Amino acid sequence: PVVSFYSADVYPGTGSQVAFPVTFDFLDRDTVVVYRIETVDGSQTELTVIQTGTPTGDEFIWDNDQLITVGTAPTTDQQLKVQRRTPVNEQAVQWKDGSYIIAEDLNTSEEQSLYIDQELTDWLGEITGGGAGPGDFVNLDNLGDVTITSPVDWDQLTFDATTQQWVNKTPAEITESSVDLEDLRDVDDVITESDMASGDTESRWVDGALSTAGASRRYFENLYQEAPPDPNERYEQGKLWYQRYITNLGKEVQTFSIYDGSDWQAITAGEVVPNPFTPQSVLYVDPQGDDNNPGRRPDEAYRTIKRAVEVANTATPGTVSTVSTATYDNVSGFVNITTTANHNLISGITVTLSPMVWSCTNGQASFPSTSKQFRISAVTG
Repeated sequence: PVVSFYSADVYPGTGSQVAFPVTFDFLDRDTVVVYRIETVDGSQTELTVIQTGTPTGDEFIWDNDQLITVGTAPTTDQQLKVQRRTPVNEQAVQWKDGSYIIAEDLNTSEEQSLYIDQELTDWLGEITGGGAGPGDFVNLDNLGDVTITSPVDWDQLTFDATTQQWVNKTPAEITESSVDLEDLRDVDDVITESDMASGDTESRWVDGALSTAGASRRYFENLYQEAPPDPNERYEQGKLWYQRYITNLGKEVQTFSIYDGSDWQAITAGEVVPNPFTPQSVLYVDPQGDDNNPGRRPDEAYRTIKRAVEVANTATPGTVSTVSTATYDNVSGFVNITTTANHNLISGITVTLSPMVWSCTNGQASFPSTSKQFRISAVTG
């Protein structure tokens, strides 16, 4: 009988069956692999998927999302395993600023997490459940052949792939790339955070030396603070300092400096200027889209950039709204406008105030009384 798991189906071979159901869900067909297993030793052969035609030999084809057909029927000494392997190195759904949240994307994202949890459950069942898993993670029979002798000279228990036995080996015998624990006994120098605070340790950072966590943090971490670094503190040459502060005139300034061994040298400095344009309308283009789509969502994208440009350049109907207040900030140069009704305006477009009558509290400034145009940088409320 078939043995099913959260992420796999294992079928006994009959010598004639070539069509096998897929009983578990998956993100897409590329995340499903098919193996033919030799029951005598557990060796596996991964089958190759084909898109069209009739499979032969070590091939299989999808009939639909619930059924596959293989090229060669597994014999009675073989098994066929259909297994899901959900990617863990990337998101199935990539979220971006301006993206619309739709149920399909949310479900896909949650399904990726669920499938990975299920595959982990199957894997843990293989280790702790006496082999109750899909069968390709751990061969528990090997653990029954372990012979532990008296460890000497930091010997470690390791599995020898050549002899298929568990043996004692020194660290050097395992692999040349392994960490030789003997080296840890012969460290030439240990650099601490207090060492760095009390004197120059630059020449001590060489192979053969180890640094403590505090020393490594001090050596590699950059400074991110508003106040100047303590002049009585010692800093390593090349350390970076990022500073951001508000001036007496209300301007936000940022500086980036480097320590040259005796003093901080400014690399760059300048005022933090707000982004004058934040797009609030996004048009989507996809090679699989359709130029008759609305273009406002990823699943309703245009097919060509030409169509998106045409829509972007189409003039929008004018909107008239009564202004209740309009104030000018002579420091930032911005005009803040409050309207009495909805206006449907977005960042980046130009508006006209007409008529425009200004007043000044000290009575010393004059302003034009005619209409004037402004470009919107941000919309709130």
